[in-house]
Amino acid sequence: MKTSYLYIILFLFSCSQDSEEIIQETQNLVEQTAQEALDIRISNSINQNRVDIINRTIITTVPEDYSKATAQRTNFSATSTSIPYESSEANITNNQDHYWFWVAKINSPILETETLSATHIAIKNTRAYVSYHKQGTKHLGMLEVVDISNPNQPQLLTQIDFLEADINAVHADDNNQTVWLAASHKKHGATVYKIDITATISTESIDRINLSNLMDNGISASANGISTTQNHVIISAGKTFGGTFILDKTTLDGIYYDSYSNGKYVAVNNSTDEAYYAALTTGDIASVKIGQLSDLSTPNEFQIGNITHENVKETYKGKNTLYFANYNSDLIYVSTGKNGVKVYDIFTNQLVNESKGTMLVAGNSNAVTMDDDYIYIANGADGISITDFPNSGDRIDPLFNWDMQEQPASANYITSEGDWIFVAKGQGGFNILRKQTKEGYMTIAPYNQSGTPETIENNEVCNALLPKIFSEILPERTNAIKAHPEYFENPSKNLYIKEKTEISVTFLNEGAGYKNILGYYAYDENNPPNSVDDLIKIVIFPNASAKNSGGELIKGNSMKLLGEFEAGTVIGFFLISNGWKGKITDGKYTQYTHIPFNPSQKQQSIIFHESECNATVIAFEDIKVPDGDNDFNDAIFQISTSNPNAIDTSEYITFE
Repeated sequence: MKTSYLYIILFLFSCSQDSEEIIQETQNLVEQTAQEALDIRISNSINQNRVDIINRTIITTVPEDYSKATAQRTNFSATSTSIPYESSEANITNNQDHYWFWVAKINSPILETETLSATHIAIKNTRAYVSYHKQGTKHLGMLEVVDISNPNQPQLLTQIDFLEADINAVHADDNNQTVWLAASHKKHGATVYKIDITATISTESIDRINLSNLMDNGISASANGISTTQNHVIISAGKTFGGTFILDKTTLDGIYYDSYSNGKYVAVNNSTDEAYYAALTTGDIASVKIGQLSDLSTPNEFQIGNITHENVKETYKGKNTLYFANYNSDLIYVSTGKNGVKVYDIFTNQLVNESKGTMLVAGNSNAVTMDDDYIYIANGADGISITDFPNSGDRIDPLFNWDMQEQPASANYITSEGDWIFVAKGQGGFNILRKQTKEGYMTIAPYNQSGTPETIENNEVCNALLPKIFSEILPERTNAIKAHPEYFENPSKNLYIKEKTEISVTFLNEGAGYKNILGYYAYDENNPPNSVDDLIKIVIFPNASAKNSGGELIKGNSMKLLGEFEAGTVIGFFLISNGWKGKITDGKYTQYTHIPFNPSQKQQSIIFHESECNATVIAFEDIKVPDGDNDFNDAIFQISTSNPNAIDTSEYITFE
């Protein structure tokens, strides 16, 4: 039942079409309580089949020449299926302090036979809240609660279906007690849902708030942005009867309404009641409105040019967001569609930084966020860009890009919290990333407390391979240098890629007293490394020890190396002797397939091909030559390629 309240509104008119309404006697806007919420359906038991666990390091790329980007945009067609410029793997990973795991991809849900689009995400502590709507005229929405307490195994916890409302934005309070939704309801227009999350979510946990009850006339069609402070809820609503709505957080009374068209998003620069809020309007004459919650008078407004999107069907309906800078709460970041990202001082209204669109080729800057180390930008069809914090006047140029060719799904929203980064991709669902501190080494995947990768696979190993290795090729306790000097005369010590391929490395056996670490590095054959410092080293097996021998690996355990390797790539391997000590360390020393990099300046590994099993094998001696037994069977691995022509096995020692 709708509850009516007597209220008086003071109208403030100006010569513009916008107006502000200060509510002199507050009005409670709760229109529907839980018992009547017949258009809401809640499930606390969700099938996890939409969750694809990935747990692999992402390969970040940078455009070879950003100066080409603007010209190439002109030649891009909205029907293209790939990005029209070349990217190269970022040869800067030795200089970065972090890398990112792609933890999981959550595919979009289907509700009432319709595929929903991920619109917005909020992350708080061990939970993430993801909102969805149905593209087009039909109203359908959803809120999903994701459990991220296990950083490698996110799970869907709760699903709330909204059968008559699009859910456009979500905000979770810092106290972890309430989630707020900005929605467009089929019958009631711009709507806010307040959800109590202190206990199991039920219909009794949900209040629906009709924002149009705060207006003197007209119906506000769609709420599209929401944020809160200690005692306020700030909402943006779009279309003709839109604007900024401010509610009392406790009583849900309406206390302020600023009427204008094309409202798009809101943000606050802190959680106190002295906070400044920013409201974004889009279109041909876009603007940012700045107000202070302690003084709800006419906000300061400044124009920022036009905000439109290109290479899309509806140029005015793309996503745009605001974000107050972590490093300076006087600065507001604005994602401006085809014009990239702009940064303004909210007090001087001056443009401080901009990307000038040079980071865009086919996409549009839809959203921006940041953590303590980086800025993250969702650039639609161009994926996401990761940048440093700019100095005043600097151009915003990405350090790296990622996920640039997953079309038609595109990056329409991005948010971060702690080490988490979530990327909404419309009907493509959303991706979950987690930032890692490099600490000397990247890893292919996260690993458990025993040093075993979380995403380990199993490959079949030829039954005859290991017996032949130990009986004929590398017998235990036999000095291979003396017994088989021909092994060390072969000039091929690394992998030389002839055709594009993926590569997997499979554990065969280890006979070491040490807990060793295995890793790899890659480079262009025309640009070989001059020193160890030039290598970008990536760990494959943090603890390359067998089960019951200090580790958990068994024959056949396999890891796929990151990405595909182009023709002309050289891949080398390294073994950190006794490097696993409950974590990755530098161990005693590192042995490389590049002989000049070894502490002994001697060969510490051999690569050979066994014809009967059609197996290419690499084997290490973990103790510095000539110390130890020199049997070269301390760590043995098989190398496999997805392209059988990628490696010329005749270059290696061959055993029939």
